[in-house]
Amino acid sequence: MACIILVGWCFLHAGMTSWGRRWMLERDIFIEDRERVITVVIPARNEALNIDSCLEALSRCRDVHLKVVVVDDNSEDDTYAKAVEWGGRLSDMIVVKGMPRPSDWTGKAWACEQGARVAQGDWICFVDADVCLDSQTLAVATQVAASENLALLSLFGTWNLQSYWERLVIPAVGWLIRGGIG
Repeated sequence: MACIILVGWCFLHAGMTSWGRRWMLERDIFIEDRERVITVVIPARNEALNIDSCLEALSRCRDVHLKVVVVDDNSEDDTYAKAVEWGGRLSDMIVVKGMPRPSDWTGKAWACEQGARVAQGDWICFVDADVCLDSQTLAVATQVAASENLALLSLFGTWNLQSYWERLVIPAVGWLIRGGIG
């Protein structure tokens, strides 16, 4: 059984490069409507180490009218304070102090719900606080969604992997998930 799993894992790693091309968004797509308003909702719980990088990446986004909503999901670190500091640097950003989670809600869905309630514009994009978007991701993703007449588009990015074990395990699991949905 272990040999079968090992062989499967090797095939999965070998196929990742060619499979990845199937899901790549075209970076040079023509942006028809630069006035499309996108609200990025960031549910953030104890993300003081990541929130700066996420917001820095959002500040470099091009070809979209961007609004940002950071929902501090009752953090126990400096997440809220760091997000508030960014409020002065990003022109259209608000920070929401999250309400305590009701008993019938789980995980970050409650923070996403609170962010969606205050979101404005044509699109809502939910981004984890440990994600750094490329400057064209939002423009290209919304253009693809509009041209394909999609009501929902989910993106799966790449990783900044440091250790041998991260490089071995995380991409294969990610591609396994992608292959299962595609």
